[in-house]
Amino acid sequence: MPDTYPIVGIKDGLGPNGARPLRYEINKFVDPKYNPYAKDQLNLFLLALEKIQAMSPSERLSWFQIGGIHGQPYVDWDGSKGIKPEKGQWEGYCTHASILFPTWHRLYVALIEQAVHECMKKVLAEFPQDKQAALKPAVDHWRYPYWDWALVKPGTTELVVPELLRLEKIDVQRPNGVTQKIDNPMYRYQFPLNAQGQIEGFTGGPPYTETPFTVRHPAPWDESESIKTQKTWYEGLSDNAAVQTSLNDVSGLAGRQLVAGVYQLFAMFRSYAPFSNVSWSGPGNPGDYSSIEALHNSVHVIIGGRTQGHMSIVNFAGFDPAFWMHHGNVERQLAIFQALNPADYKDWPNDPWLRNTVNPWFDGVSQTDSRGTWTRPPSTAESANSLLTPFHKDTNGTVYDSDGCRYFANFGYAFEELQDWLPKYRDASGKFNTPLYCQDIRKALSEEYGWSLPTQHAISRLPRAVEEPSVAEVAAEDFVLPQGIVPQAVQDRQYNEYVVNVLVDRFANNGETFVVDLFLGEVPDDVRSWETANKLGMVAIFGGTQYASGNCANCANQASNPETRLVTGQVTITTTLLDLIEAKKKVGGEVLGSLDKDEVAQFLKKNMHWRIAKIGNTELPLSEVPSLKVSVAVATATLPTEEGEFVDYGDFELIDEPTVGRTGGYDSRTDEV
Repeated sequence: MPDTYPIVGIKDGLGPNGARPLRYEINKFVDPKYNPYAKDQLNLFLLALEKIQAMSPSERLSWFQIGGIHGQPYVDWDGSKGIKPEKGQWEGYCTHASILFPTWHRLYVALIEQAVHECMKKVLAEFPQDKQAALKPAVDHWRYPYWDWALVKPGTTELVVPELLRLEKIDVQRPNGVTQKIDNPMYRYQFPLNAQGQIEGFTGGPPYTETPFTVRHPAPWDESESIKTQKTWYEGLSDNAAVQTSLNDVSGLAGRQLVAGVYQLFAMFRSYAPFSNVSWSGPGNPGDYSSIEALHNSVHVIIGGRTQGHMSIVNFAGFDPAFWMHHGNVERQLAIFQALNPADYKDWPNDPWLRNTVNPWFDGVSQTDSRGTWTRPPSTAESANSLLTPFHKDTNGTVYDSDGCRYFANFGYAFEELQDWLPKYRDASGKFNTPLYCQDIRKALSEEYGWSLPTQHAISRLPRAVEEPSVAEVAAEDFVLPQGIVPQAVQDRQYNEYVVNVLVDRFANNGETFVVDLFLGEVPDDVRSWETANKLGMVAIFGGTQYASGNCANCANQASNPETRLVTGQVTITTTLLDLIEAKKKVGGEVLGSLDKDEVAQFLKKNMHWRIAKIGNTELPLSEVPSLKVSVAVATATLPTEEGEFVDYGDFELIDEPTVGRTGGYDSRTDEV
């Protein structure tokens, strides 16, 4: 048996006292104001991506093989043998609706980072000898950039698809010094096709077995036409303008709901298990319905589109170059959660933040994964010791578990908010100041995301926008300060925070991706307009497609406990309600006048509606999804008194009035959520 591939991280560029190169947000990665190696790293990165994407699909570290770990073509990777699939078993390696979701994907991103870096070193060796020494620091300090999809464009509250994902062509400088325009390897990936025009090993039929490229928001697939007559699929023409619209309109007014959701993820979750994934653990705190995975799921569908682009389909998502920048951000969110809820939290009993940490890691907690993976049967109990196949620690076949990858610093990277080696965090004796470190992280997160909250509007906090410097070095526009809204909504530093929760069987659409859409006002007749019209928010259930084979599409028939198939999602709606109050906008013929609980309950009862859209833009009738429970919850939120503190969200309580007696709605007399 050949040696297994050890995922150990990049060891080049490490500095004293634990200093590590940063994984930059993509807009800062290409900006010399933030990244001193920006120009050279961008060029080397593109050349390395071009090289890895052109590798033979038979090579272990090719783009095709690494992307295929997530789903199709359902083959063994690096010696991690699959088991004979049981009925309903997922045939990819990836973990979803699983307590292993964050750690498995941590290693997956570390793998692509390491593989691309190896290609970058090969690119460096192609440059003339006198150029190599000058470029080597850029190679040593490179780490895979991520896309923070919750940061806004300067001067606006608009969320932006990075230019590096939008450009179909891009200039690179070859090692011989010649500037050449190439197909942008971040725009799409070109699949290797065999002599029959098929992707070797893919099953299930067109479009995915035949399309030459990954695509985002393609035109709807027409089964009656050949692939060659369907331009967006055959030529790989992504509609990134539609991604942009989806990113903002689906996320709520001016994208604020998605931004506020990220803020609340860090402010509200103090225990790893509910933070980590969408699986429902039974009746409990209605505030726990969000998770790092729930936000991740929505962004997958936002990028891929409801017309079945690759990012919207779990079987094929790993091939889209956007996947890695998206999951780089998911990894960053995990790292931030760990920093805010550290292992040594009990050493600081007098710190008001740290003393409220509940459970910063697995610490004996396990969950049952209803669907299994390529190497694990359905209904398996998963814990910190579960093997994260197919990822190895060494050349001898030792497989990682979650404890083995708990500390991201061991893999040789850091993030801007998490520079724990800075001198200010250690006293004269060398002891690390965990409270100060956590306080600085909270300050940074409040600047990045806190502006989206009604509380921040009320006290005129301002957003810190990320600049998006053009790859062509176009200057960023000036930033325009937003105005505070509805300050009277906050009384004695308190206000009512509202969320809409969704509980549903993840296999309600036979294992395929679907979306629970929330509306304020009339629901449009045309499902294709649900993505934007009268939108209150969405909860995406990330799954497969009818055009992909594998047991994922038959998961509804598996013999597992129905309760282990239930998943959750959450939409924060307070900012939307406040915008309606401020604008005095009529919905359903009436104007919402305040955040009073009774008034909001009656307003939502009359005007809030929900529907389920299948991937492919057809409706799944609510009557066919008995597991669906949509509920509304409210908490008293208290403003911080000091900079660097989060809003304090009290306990959420459920409100019956908006949902009782409605199909798919929560009723306290009969339901437990």
